[in-house]
Amino acid sequence: QSRSDVQRLRGFKNRALDEVRKFAEQQMGTRDVHVDTRLNKFLWSKGIS
Repeated sequence: QSRSDVQRLRGFKNRALDEVRKFAEQQMGTRDVHVDTRLNKFLWSKGIS
């Protein structure tokens, strides 16, 4: 994979994490949201689907 492909894949995964954070912020009513390492690893293991 070229460097731009890797950066593009990271962008998609970062967007997924942003969506998880946004959902958690809305549900919990706070801006202080931390993603657990197990959830982070799970999202990275699934890749783009």
